[in-house]
Amino acid sequence: MSIHEQDYQEEKPTVGAGYAGFQLSKALTTQAHHVDAKTRERAGQRVADWTGVFESIVNGTLAVGSRTPLQGVPNWATLKVVTGGFATGDLLAGGSLHEHERTLLANIPATPDSDARRALNSYYLTDAGLNQLQGLLESGCYELAPRKWTCR
Repeated sequence: MSIHEQDYQEEKPTVGAGYAGFQLSKALTTQAHHVDAKTRERAGQRVADWTGVFESIVNGTLAVGSRTPLQGVPNWATLKVVTGGFATGDLLAGGSLHEHERTLLANIPATPDSDARRALNSYYLTDAGLNQLQGLLESGCYELAPRKWTCR
């Protein structure tokens, strides 16, 4: 590699933990001192989110600026993101299973609990799953907010 090429070689972006620490500090201050209880409660969630971001940056498990910032999480998975585009480590399609999801799992091939989300997502890519989703869309019998199927 020539000296000229070395001068223009692109470096990988790096991010220090300072920004995450600042956001965490702001959230902690709001959580402790804001007059509105609901605002304090929301700040508590931001504290949890920014704590995760901060720890992930410091321990190297978050690759800031990458299309796949978390190891083992595919690039098509929707990550929970906080101010500035930092991935928290949580998946938006994650969390505890809801009753309708447990019911569906009971009716598809057996899967280990650790793989339940993948099994549910995979089901909706099958002909049967796509037909079910299409039927819900056509009928209007679904509700997104509480994450359950209901008919309006």
